[in-house]
Amino acid sequence: MPRLRYVIAVLAGGILVAGLLSGTAPATPGTGITTTNLVRATIARRIHLNVRVAQDQHIRIHTDAPVDIVDVKVELEPGGTTGWHSHPGPSFNAVAEGEVTYYKAESSSCAPNRYPAGTTFIDTGQVVHTLRNEGAVPAVLYVTWLVPAGANPIRIDQPSPGNCPF
Repeated sequence: MPRLRYVIAVLAGGILVAGLLSGTAPATPGTGITTTNLVRATIARRIHLNVRVAQDQHIRIHTDAPVDIVDVKVELEPGGTTGWHSHPGPSFNAVAEGEVTYYKAESSSCAPNRYPAGTTFIDTGQVVHTLRNEGAVPAVLYVTWLVPAGANPIRIDQPSPGNCPF
């Protein structure tokens, strides 16, 4: 009987260790960031937009189901970061003040993409990334997401991919 208890204890310990080792790495929290929700609204119908806005320019947006439009104001203090995260849909980002640096987890070289005030960038969604304010003044950007109706959370914390020195 003692041998059976020993075998059960070893198996239980092995299962516990395997469970701990197979868990995901902890998320990286943001610091020096303030996010203000401005508005969230649902477009209940499918979108089939194909508009000519200039002689040789079209805007096309197509959805297969209802989507939510979510607008937020993001403020990053100097040295602030959003932490590594992703979103369930694309975002349109307009930098209003300062400068932000955008890093993607998929970039093995940790290539920075810098966006000063007056510029924009698009995140296609489901991309693990972080934004940092590596400047000396506060940065402010306005973000508009298109996400599946009712999607929650909009921000999905992710572990550091380990490709950047920070």
